[in-house]
Amino acid sequence: MNIIRENVIRDIYLTAAEMKRRGFEVGVIGKSVLGCPIPYIKKGDARFGEAMIFGAIHAREYATAPLVLKMAEEYGGGSAIYFIPLVNVDGVALAVHGIDFIDRLGRCLGSGGGSVDCMKCERGYIYSRRFVNSPNIFEEFAEIFDVSRDYSGGFEGKDDIKNDLESRNYGVNYNTKNDLELRNAAENNAVSGLKFINYKGNDAENNTKNALKFGCSVGNNTKSGAEYRSGEWNNAINSAKNCLKFGGSAENNTKGSSDAFGRGALSPFSENLIKINGYDRDFSLWKANVNAVDLNVNFDADWGTGIKNARYPAPENYIGPFPESEPETKALINITKEHDFSCVLCYHCKGEVIYYGYKNSTPSPALAAEISKATGYPLAESVGSAGGYKDWFTERFGKPAFTIEVGNEGLSYAELDGQFDAIYRQNERLTGIVNAYSMRMRSE
Repeated sequence: MNIIRENVIRDIYLTAAEMKRRGFEVGVIGKSVLGCPIPYIKKGDARFGEAMIFGAIHAREYATAPLVLKMAEEYGGGSAIYFIPLVNVDGVALAVHGIDFIDRLGRCLGSGGGSVDCMKCERGYIYSRRFVNSPNIFEEFAEIFDVSRDYSGGFEGKDDIKNDLESRNYGVNYNTKNDLELRNAAENNAVSGLKFINYKGNDAENNTKNALKFGCSVGNNTKSGAEYRSGEWNNAINSAKNCLKFGGSAENNTKGSSDAFGRGALSPFSENLIKINGYDRDFSLWKANVNAVDLNVNFDADWGTGIKNARYPAPENYIGPFPESEPETKALINITKEHDFSCVLCYHCKGEVIYYGYKNSTPSPALAAEISKATGYPLAESVGSAGGYKDWFTERFGKPAFTIEVGNEGLSYAELDGQFDAIYRQNERLTGIVNAYSMRMRSE
């Protein structure tokens, strides 16, 4: 399994197409907020039972996506298992590729007359004949994801996501007028320490330009720091003012702390995401979807009663405006209602623990014990939990669902990439256990 962080979305879609070419059922359970497909891979025969395994419902937990995909590849068949590696597609794109990537996609979709479909958005996402660059699987790819044969947009090569973000100008016009505007804006806004300095840096076209550079700190903890160029001075001012609200002091920062500049002003949608993220352009710890709703507290199981629930848009824990408000949530609910799943495994990270049961319901304790023994992860109760998929499935159907937290708690989410083989070895027996349980339940 050679899926790395920068290519996780692309490689999962391409692997799905490859598995379809090999004769397996592959399709889409629904679309994300930005219209990106949520793919599933089915292996096995539903006559012998059905189950589901999914991952990456939380953006920063993208390490679970290749794990679920690997489990799908290695499953030998028997009862039907529906594998859904990537539930929160937009959120993972935000956490992995950053706000500029999402902003570009959002702008493209917004210009399409309200048609929200990232697969048909020219240069909006990462799928096209030129991008796939694999004639032997393009027909399968086009069929799964409804991509036109003559579609010519998108990226072209293996590293184009990274290169595109680093090299494109995004329409910023770095000229004397804008530099003067930048200087005047800084001087005319009475924010302590926010000053224009003749910082020289290279823009996307390798031209040396001036920039407004500032930092804001509270004590010894840096709260906000960035470089803003022409067209983005208002962001610098707003960030400085926000920092000052928390008792910080804005000051010149000659070190700099952000590479997310030189792209021009962002759309209101993206600006709002940055505001929700504490005026921070680093979304690597973002958990929610791009509506800032935490999908795993958006299900209708005592919705809004969890001890950590938030009632406002946030990087994590926001329950949404109402139960099942999000398209990703609805997609999981719909596929669950369409099938007779005997059990469901919900992959998260981190902690190496299995959360099982909901309120006073603990169905199939023998299965829970077997899964715990196979992984080496202890079982635990979800104290104070509400609104999660596990909670909803257990309460609605009276069947077992497990929230499996993989990865050592002491590691960062990025460091889990290097632990893939160890994590897979801990979980590789679970498809066999799920298969045997499903077959047993179907025969009873």
